[in-house]
Amino acid sequence: MIRTLCLAAVLIGCTSTPTVPPAADRTNEPAGRVSPGGASLPPITPRDFTPAGSTNRVVVCGMAVYSGLVPDALDFATGRNVPRGHRYVVTRPATAAGFLFDDPLQAGKPQKVLWVVGAPRVGPLIIEARHHDGGPSSQVARLESGALPGEIYPSSFQLPRAGCWELTLRWGSFEAKVDLEFTEAAR
Repeated sequence: MIRTLCLAAVLIGCTSTPTVPPAADRTNEPAGRVSPGGASLPPITPRDFTPAGSTNRVVVCGMAVYSGLVPDALDFATGRNVPRGHRYVVTRPATAAGFLFDDPLQAGKPQKVLWVVGAPRVGPLIIEARHHDGGPSSQVARLESGALPGEIYPSSFQLPRAGCWELTLRWGSFEAKVDLEFTEAAR
């Protein structure tokens, strides 16, 4: 028993997994990040989810909706657990993506989207929505970062009316936008 505990302590102490600094230390700035021990850290560069050329796409609300193959970086960020058979969107910049579990998206009822981010999750993912015809944006979801595997945030949110919506996603110090179409709910 003691030998097992000692071996476990040695293995845990020797992992090569980098320590993720607290949210206050994470920036998009080229310099200035410092580890808890005081050492300088390189800036965090999110993975780029730009789709491969062999991916099928249609344009909806000025935004491409993809099906088929996913970029390797997106596959990696899902923990190699890509939801098969679901179309997906990629944000601007291409640092986050959403797999559409409800497709087409419908206004007036909860819709499921699995969000995948290209930088380590630090804190919640905040989603704000603004209809393309104007008006203020409002927070529609606050998603905690405990889901596994990968850098994922499962969501279920509802928008009040049909049309094109711009969603702003914020996690840590990162921000990305995506345009989605919501149709009238089927009766």
